[in-house]
Amino acid sequence: MDSNFNTNFFNNDNSNNGPKGPTLNEEDFICAFTDRIRTTVTSHNPDFIVERTDTLKNNGRTLAGITVRDDSKNLSPNIYIEHYYEKYVKGWSLEALSNEFICDYDSIIKNLSFDNINMNEFLDRQMDDKIIMKMTNKSMNVDFSLKHPHLTFNDYLLTFYFVVDSKKSSISTIPIDYRLFNAIGYDSPNELFTIAKKNMQKMYPPRITTLKNVLNLCISERPPFPDDDMPRFYQEDETEKYLNPEPIIDVINPEPSGVMHEFYLLSNCIGLNGATAMFYSDILKRFAKANYGDMIIIPSSIHELILVPMPTEKIPEHVKTLKEIMLDVNSEAVPHDQILGKDVMVYSEIKDELEKLIAL
Repeated sequence: MDSNFNTNFFNNDNSNNGPKGPTLNEEDFICAFTDRIRTTVTSHNPDFIVERTDTLKNNGRTLAGITVRDDSKNLSPNIYIEHYYEKYVKGWSLEALSNEFICDYDSIIKNLSFDNINMNEFLDRQMDDKIIMKMTNKSMNVDFSLKHPHLTFNDYLLTFYFVVDSKKSSISTIPIDYRLFNAIGYDSPNELFTIAKKNMQKMYPPRITTLKNVLNLCISERPPFPDDDMPRFYQEDETEKYLNPEPIIDVINPEPSGVMHEFYLLSNCIGLNGATAMFYSDILKRFAKANYGDMIIIPSSIHELILVPMPTEKIPEHVKTLKEIMLDVNSEAVPHDQILGKDVMVYSEIKDELEKLIAL
C-alpha cells in the first residue's frame, strides 16, 4: 500500500469561500471535521483508521487532534485541530479545510524520518541518544505526572521524551510514559535525566544573549521571522561572549534610581524547551564566574529563563521589582501553556547550586 495519500484525488481549492461566519461551535466542529476526514481518507484507503485524540499538554491544557493510522507504519503523527478551527471561524469551509488537512498529513509523512523506526530500536536502547527532557510547572501538571516518569525540582517538573524528528525550529516527540519506561527497562527517572542532559547539550547547545538584544531583534524582525520561523537571537551564537571570564558587558548594578539595567536570556539553539538549559554542565557556574558571581533566575517560560547577575545580599532591595517583572511575564507575555512558574531561583557561585527560592 502506498504510504502517502495521493493528493490529486482531492480538490485543492483552499479558498475560504467568502466571509461567511461559523455555524458550528468548537466541539461540534471537531466532531464534524473528524468525520469528514475519516470519510475522505477511508474512501481511498479502506485499511486506514482515522481517530480523534485528546492530548493532555502543558499546564492542564487539552488539545483535540486527529491521528491517521496506517498499520504498515510503526508510528502515526497526531495533527492538532485547533489551527483548522481558527480558519473555520474566519470563514473557511469544511471542504477546503479537509483538503488542507490531507495536504498537511501528506507533507508530514513525506518529510518525517520516523517511518523507519522499529519498536525493537526502543527496546534495545538504540534510541537512547534521542531522549530529551522538558521542564514545566509541577502544580499545573499533576495529571500528566501521574502517567509519566519524572523528577521534581522545587515547583518544577522534568519529564522525558524521544525525539523522532527535528528541524531548525521544531521537533516531533514521543512522551515516555510508565508503560514505555517499564517495557524498555530503565532503572529510574534519574537515569533518564542523565541521558537527556547529555543529549540536549549536544543536540541543542545553550544560547545566552541580553534581553535588550532580544527586544531589539523582535522589533526589527516583526513577523514574519526568517524563513525557518526562528528569531535570529536563537540562530546567532554569542553565548561564549557572556561566558567569558572577563565580562564584556556591565551587568546588574543598581543605578541611583534603583533601576536594574541588564538582564540575560538563557535558552537553547532552537528556542524550544530552553528552560532545561539551566541543567547543562557548568552553564550557570561559567556564567556566574563571568558576571560577578551570584544571580537570580526568573522562570520566563518553558522555553527560556531570565538571568539577573546580582550579589545575594542585594536581592531584598529588588524583590518588589522582581515581583512586578514576574507578574508581567506570566500575565501578558507568555501563553498559558508555556507558563513555567512564579518561584524565582537564586544561584550561589560559592556553593555552585540553586540555593533557595523566592516565592513571589
